[in-house]
Amino acid sequence: MTPKNHSQSAPAPAEQDGARRRAPRAVRRAVAVAGALCFAVGATLTAATPASAVVSTVTPAPNPALTDQCELDVAVSIDLSNSISSQQLDALRSGLVEFSQSLEEYPVRLAFHNWASYAPATSQASNQPLGLTDTSGAGLETIGQHVDGIQRPGTMQGGTNWDRAFQALSGAGESYDAVLFVTDGNPTQWGLPPRGLGNATDQATIDAAVTSANQVKEAGTRVIGVGVVDNLTHSEYGLFHEHMPQVSGPQFGDDYLEVDFARLRNALIGQIDKQCAGVSVEKNGLFVEGGPGHAGDDVRYEFTVTNTGALTLRDVQLTDALEGISEIEYGEWPDEPHVLAPGQSVSAWATYTATDADADAGIIENHVTVEGTPPSEGDPVTDEDEHELPVESTDGGTEDGGTEDGGTEDGGTEDGGTEDGGTEDGGTEDGGTLASTGVTGFALLAIAAVAALSVGLVLVRRSRVRA
Repeated sequence: MTPKNHSQSAPAPAEQDGARRRAPRAVRRAVAVAGALCFAVGATLTAATPASAVVSTVTPAPNPALTDQCELDVAVSIDLSNSISSQQLDALRSGLVEFSQSLEEYPVRLAFHNWASYAPATSQASNQPLGLTDTSGAGLETIGQHVDGIQRPGTMQGGTNWDRAFQALSGAGESYDAVLFVTDGNPTQWGLPPRGLGNATDQATIDAAVTSANQVKEAGTRVIGVGVVDNLTHSEYGLFHEHMPQVSGPQFGDDYLEVDFARLRNALIGQIDKQCAGVSVEKNGLFVEGGPGHAGDDVRYEFTVTNTGALTLRDVQLTDALEGISEIEYGEWPDEPHVLAPGQSVSAWATYTATDADADAGIIENHVTVEGTPPSEGDPVTDEDEHELPVESTDGGTEDGGTEDGGTEDGGTEDGGTEDGGTEDGGTEDGGTLASTGVTGFALLAIAAVAALSVGLVLVRRSRVRA
């Protein structure tokens, strides 16, 4: 009888060693996958966190207020750094020319400066500054030719040197009421010759920019920062809102603003119209029969619209938001319909019938808006007024003993609810969403690690099955 050969079913020593090694290799794979996933998640979280802004060690000077007049001498300071593409340069030129042409009826003079690593951006004649020029007649032609001729510098001179830009304004040899400081990025260089990181803001760069901006402001020139944000990344955008206030002022929309290339014209015009164009509306309302009114009684509203600016307004219109009010009728216009010269006024009126809802509320709340278009044909100038007219209910309930005296205003939400003890003091704003950002990041890392280890376990099991 031939004995059984048990060696056929027993693994060879090499096979046993391989089986023993498979599990460790699978574990190593799992660890590698876990590390890769954690690195990817961590990199994503880091990329989403904006870099820190650089705070100048030089105290920014206060931004001088403009005097209450329309006669203005304004410098436009233009960033021509590398980040501006050829198409954007064309849009910039067009926007500046249209801005100038829109001011034809304004008592405004404009000067133009440009810069990048140096100021001006190049030594070419076309990039030399244009001094204060009238925005009418031959002046507009001169401005158009100058703006159309400005050129970007070569790549090696295409930094963003706020310091040199403000130094050029200080050394211009003429005085400005304001400077429109147009830039598409954060400062990356300073000094002459230019120094700095070239692609980010460091301490020396922001200190030099603030020092030079202070010289401009201390000479009585208001600095209005105009950030053209098309080219800014998420983090750069956040840094812009930290760096620009240091050379202009802290109030967004007043000391500095943000636009894109397509809206540059209107943004610049808006800064001039703040000084030159204005309108006001006053409203009054009374019950026709006099005395306290009730549901069903008629109310007559009267409006007075006045041009408070220095320029003629066209398309002057009133809009009343009260549902059920009649069409607004205007009195005699001083000249043309819906046109008001500086200082001119027009009267208007409308009627309304009080409702049961008004009586239940105890008051009629009415909001009116007026707008008029300045000669620039930019955004309309506006004003608004609110009016409240008491209404008596037939049973005398709401006004004497309801909400006004003992309801929500005295003992409800305002004193003890959400405002004092809810979201504002202890909820999302102080300890919720902002604080949970870090928790969310750790949670994502934990999920990635668990997923990777799960993959490793599967690989281990498969290796055992194959063994």
